[in-house]
Amino acid sequence: MLNLGMKSERILLELREEIAQKEYVRGEKLPTEAELCCRFAVSRPTVRRAMARLAAEGLVEIRHGSGMYVKEKSFPRHNRRTIAVMVMNQLEMLQYVQDYLLRRDYLPCIYFQRSNQWHPSIERLFLERIRREEHRGLLAQCTPLLPRNDSILREMHQEGIRVVHTIPFREELPEEDFVLPDWEAAGRMGAEALLKTGCEKVLLCDIQLSTPSPHSLLLEKGFREVVGKSYDRKKNFFTFPMRIENDENSKLKLRESAAAIAPQTGILAAKSYYGSLLADELDKRGLRVGEEVNLVGINSSDFPEHDEPTFPTLNFSDSAQTRRALEIIIDDPKGEVREWLRPVWKER
Repeated sequence: MLNLGMKSERILLELREEIAQKEYVRGEKLPTEAELCCRFAVSRPTVRRAMARLAAEGLVEIRHGSGMYVKEKSFPRHNRRTIAVMVMNQLEMLQYVQDYLLRRDYLPCIYFQRSNQWHPSIERLFLERIRREEHRGLLAQCTPLLPRNDSILREMHQEGIRVVHTIPFREELPEEDFVLPDWEAAGRMGAEALLKTGCEKVLLCDIQLSTPSPHSLLLEKGFREVVGKSYDRKKNFFTFPMRIENDENSKLKLRESAAAIAPQTGILAAKSYYGSLLADELDKRGLRVGEEVNLVGINSSDFPEHDEPTFPTLNFSDSAQTRRALEIIIDDPKGEVREWLRPVWKER
């Protein structure tokens, strides 16, 4: 489509939002061209370009000699065979979702989300489009950054679009359906396993963001519950450096931090990959993992990007979780669905 120009784009965005927010109901007549020209202080051609785009999107109907109306039904019922899916990082998971839905005779509508590049405003555009087109449902992996999109998720749910969350996007439980990894349970199980080995000190190893991710907060909450009153974040939290693969300063920080780890320490790594890199540094110092230092890692994906660790892990199956969430959207059971997936212990 051609670029509308800034003035027409502004009209388009405002009217599109007003229709989405039900300020104009289906079948209602919109303001006249003259009224819109006055409201936005623009010419008639500028208004016409915006209205033509709304008509092309299926939101309005232009009736010559009568005016412009919000369509009685903006999109046909075949969109109930479309399921919107938010996928993070992994192309393998994207392939899995695509194949599963096509075999079930549903069309996937994909939003590819990178957890280190959250964009609440772009995410909102995607959610608004799902709502306008009345998709059957949404597998949600929403940004935890403010301003969050809680309100539009709530409205989608109220309008009959089945929303199922598969990652926590806030510390509080979602209002909509969810199938979530039990990160608190992972924190408790990891801490209990380490303490049973007789470790004199236990550490939680995770990256530290300016805005902590909800799953990291939940993991730490479970870990802290087991460690008890002696838990001190300054003493029991091992900050793993970010961008470790390509940044020499980060690698240096990891070596310096690893040098401070004493024998008889137990470490729960929020990602097994963190644990593997830390184990390499400890090995260089002559500290044997599994003997002098105990490590437990967490795997949250069936599609690992790195080699399997040599220490025990707590494992979440994201393919089983995703399949369950899609089944809820397709089968549309009565009542709310609120399910926790516990991690599975795996020895090495």
